[in-house]
Amino acid sequence: MVRCPNCAQETNGDSCQWCRHPLNTGKPVRQHKYYPIIMGRPLRRRKGKADGQTAIKAGELKKAEQLTKEQSKKEAENARKVKQLAEEEAKKAKQLTKEQARAQAKKKAVKVQRAGLSAKRRAKKEAEELKKAKELAKEQAQIEAEETEQATLKAIEQGEMEAEGIKQGQLVTIEEIESEVEKVDPPFIETVSELYEGVVKLVFPPPVNLDRVRQVEKYLKQVEDLSLLWSGGSTEEGAVITISVKKPMTLINILKETPLIEQVSKTEKKGKKLTVTLKALTEQE
Repeated sequence: MVRCPNCAQETNGDSCQWCRHPLNTGKPVRQHKYYPIIMGRPLRRRKGKADGQTAIKAGELKKAEQLTKEQSKKEAENARKVKQLAEEEAKKAKQLTKEQARAQAKKKAVKVQRAGLSAKRRAKKEAEELKKAKELAKEQAQIEAEETEQATLKAIEQGEMEAEGIKQGQLVTIEEIESEVEKVDPPFIETVSELYEGVVKLVFPPPVNLDRVRQVEKYLKQVEDLSLLWSGGSTEEGAVITISVKKPMTLINILKETPLIEQVSKTEKKGKKLTVTLKALTEQE
């Protein structure tokens, strides 16, 4: 009996009855996988074809896993970058929206403020115009009241004089009364030094040259602290100019400085009504 070089068992024949290993064939002996254990040596696994393929597959699997892991990592990194970029864009858009809203609010506030200022100025201007109109109406009413009062006093005086004449048995006419009054109380001629203030009425008795009256109006508009309130007239009374004197001034002296005016007189001691006589036209005019 011989010992099988492959499995180390005693056997006989051309091949081992235990492992079927050929004996005495002159070929290299392939040890049995359990031979080292039988001989008391550690087992060394041989890498066969199947083990190599398994190793290849394991390597490929490991590479695939690593590639998948890297790809997942890249995808996660890209997703993080995309998310960060989107957040930055959203933040910029939000900031831009806030700035636009702030700018629009500022423009709206400026527009409202300007509208308020315009309305305030308009209201102030209207109030001033209304105040001036009220003052003018008040002055005009005062003038009319004074004229009415003077006319009433004159009518009363005329009535008293007529009644006195009737008592004496004489019929006295209005013309006779006026002539008597003028004899007793001649027209009052205002002195140059007398001061005037407030509303004054200038009367230009007919016949009146309207061009010269307009020239007098232009001259009066240039005088400081003096303003023109109204101008008009009638065929009976003549041309009338109503002026307002803001500060006390020698109005007679100022009027006489005009080259077109010849004389200024005051026929009533009470009241502010002046009679203005214009110079006669020359042949050249």
